[in-house]
Amino acid sequence: MKPDRLVFLGDSITCGGLYIAYLKAFLMQRDYDDGLVLVNLGLGSETASGLSEPDHPWPRPCVHSRIDRALQESKPDKVVFCYGMNDGIYYPYSEDRFKAYKEGIQKLAERIRNFGADAVAISPPPFDALSYLARGGHLVPAGRDRYSYMNVYENYNQVIERYSDWILSRGALFSKAIDIYHPMVNHTRSRRMEYAEYRSGDGIHPNPEGHWIMAGSILQDLFGIPAQGIPEPAAISKETEFFQLIREWQQILGAAWREHVGHTNPGRTKCLALPEAIIKAEELESRARCCLKAHGPGSTDIE
Repeated sequence: MKPDRLVFLGDSITCGGLYIAYLKAFLMQRDYDDGLVLVNLGLGSETASGLSEPDHPWPRPCVHSRIDRALQESKPDKVVFCYGMNDGIYYPYSEDRFKAYKEGIQKLAERIRNFGADAVAISPPPFDALSYLARGGHLVPAGRDRYSYMNVYENYNQVIERYSDWILSRGALFSKAIDIYHPMVNHTRSRRMEYAEYRSGDGIHPNPEGHWIMAGSILQDLFGIPAQGIPEPAAISKETEFFQLIREWQQILGAAWREHVGHTNPGRTKCLALPEAIIKAEELESRARCCLKAHGPGSTDIE
């Protein structure tokens, strides 16, 4: 499966874009990106539910405030979206919040289909309480009046697991539903058998290994790459010139696309205008291809 224009929507995990850069790098290295365009429209703090915890510094943005313009401007063949981590607003489970999440996702998938694109859902990643505590976060028991991303319900991952299971059980709603929750949970469990204090990220945002697992799940389920053809996270070499060029490519294009479409978050990211960013990104991609020619295709040096 080789979609021409693949647009990504999501919260700060997608906005950071590391898994998208991994996708780009892997596909370039295997000469599988001919005609493929990846557009990152992730936005920090965003939800599909429209909910926002009282202690958030500003009302969380909702994808429905920008989805029409996002579709009109990016003209996708497929939209890959990942929501859920923020949608439970870090509170204990409630039917009302779950209902808002389900309705928000259903509405998003419908808008994408009505535009003529395929809706591809990614399950939310897990909330990792141990990593959250290790970075100085506060876990709060049930029964409190207020929770937030700074003071998270201690069993919040149970909420996320329920949201993930719902996404994965609604195959008819999406062109495809991709599971990242369980592969990431399994990876963290395996790593902690080797090193008990392993940190999978900051508890909310996955580390590079987690982003690689996200990319690997997308490569398998959307592009049909067999699992045995995808390196394990530990096999990925670090800080190569090739991947640094792809990382910069993603950052420049992502910021430009995000501001071009617009959003309700306070302030604007200082970035190139979209036409200028596209030119700069083409230059970076050309340099990355020169690296591939120099070192040979099929390398796994993409971190």
